[in-house]
Amino acid sequence: MSTTRSGHIEQAARHGATARRSRLVVAGPGPGEARLRELLRQPGCPVCSEGRDAEARYFFWLLNETTADPRALEQVAAAGAFCPEHGAMLASFKAFGEVTYVHAYAARRALRLLSAAAGGRGPASMRSRALIRTACPACAARDAQHRLALDVLERLLGIPPGGESGGPALLCFPHLQCLGSRAHGALLEQLVTRHHEATARLEDSVTPASPASRDAVLPWRAETRDPVAAMLDACESPDACPVCHEALRARGEWLAWLAEATTRGRDQLEDVLPTCPRHLRAATGHRSAPLAAAATAHALGAVRARLQLTIELLGPRGPFRGERISRWRLLRPVAERRRRSLARAALARPMHCPPCHREATAVDRALRLLLALLEQDAHRARYERGHGLCVRHFDAAQRLTPRERVSAFLIDALSAKLAVLQWELEESLRKNAWSARPEGPGAEQTSWLRALRRFSGILEPADAPGTPLDARGWP
Repeated sequence: MSTTRSGHIEQAARHGATARRSRLVVAGPGPGEARLRELLRQPGCPVCSEGRDAEARYFFWLLNETTADPRALEQVAAAGAFCPEHGAMLASFKAFGEVTYVHAYAARRALRLLSAAAGGRGPASMRSRALIRTACPACAARDAQHRLALDVLERLLGIPPGGESGGPALLCFPHLQCLGSRAHGALLEQLVTRHHEATARLEDSVTPASPASRDAVLPWRAETRDPVAAMLDACESPDACPVCHEALRARGEWLAWLAEATTRGRDQLEDVLPTCPRHLRAATGHRSAPLAAAATAHALGAVRARLQLTIELLGPRGPFRGERISRWRLLRPVAERRRRSLARAALARPMHCPPCHREATAVDRALRLLLALLEQDAHRARYERGHGLCVRHFDAAQRLTPRERVSAFLIDALSAKLAVLQWELEESLRKNAWSARPEGPGAEQTSWLRALRRFSGILEPADAPGTPLDARGWP
């Protein structure tokens, strides 16, 4: 493990410096207040900034101090290792030995669970077949810091008059929804009004792409494909989960169509443009400037419309015609609580993201097609030759309650693949020892990447949406 730590320490040290500063602030009087006062005077969402620091702290301590801590290992294993986002982050550190050790532990636990599931057939044992029992630990660390930051922000921004909100910082819309759903009336009105004005200014500043950039995207052509044949081919691929591959393909197809549509200047794209942060990053990071401009303008318009609705619900309401003023004064507190409740509900309602719906549909349809194909023995042989499902889509397949013979086949296939992977991971650890230096390295040295793909799915670098991580490292 010592031979791999040097490749990781330079990158992790930068994250660790931020982590140590944050830990000192959080440990001081008034948890996080000094840090958040500073962030409120800077651009960007302060809650997101705190979440990124929490992720950095988690990985810094996991990879440098708690790799062999049984409690930390059990936390990772119970979550089925890491989600795709944090699996990609972990891969970027290139902490080969630490990643190998953690995933070897997760593989041993998964094999024990699969062995127990194989011994208990029938619907009653369906819950025991789940390999993922808890949330991704890096996600849990980030979400806990988000909750802490929102608690402190609610207190800071509630200081009359206006608290600490005079700086340039703005909350991102998801965190504005979280804070707005719990803020008292005056703070809610202040937050919504300020963000509505800022969003209107940002929307006015978005300029359409120049005509010179409209030839940068290749024309999109509808692909005539056979989904059954494509799934069978994906089953034989040795590199990635076929369902992960289908989800990535569906998103790439959606973005390619949007790039062509915005380049050609098509109207009426409101029902297909993204609104969630993940797909907005993918759209704005696309090589199509018209797509980036259209996605940005659409998202800002959707946010502004939601804030406008919240402001209207918060607006003053006078007595109805024919009612006595004295009666209205008695009912006014009740009416104000009612309209603020309606405003909070309107603000907190989730934003519909068409690409998210498309990806979820692609995963569901791919899983159901795969389960149908595995009814035939010939297709099972092709599946066994390939990579097979990742741990996350294995659990999703079991939740669809396939027929008992298909469920048993998936358990046996994953057990066989995990057994080989566990051997490779342990062999990699053995060869990394100083006493094994006369032995030449083999293919087991890349087992850490295969483990990430097995547990987290296809990995994508954060700065290159839609480009998967292959066995050689980042593309």
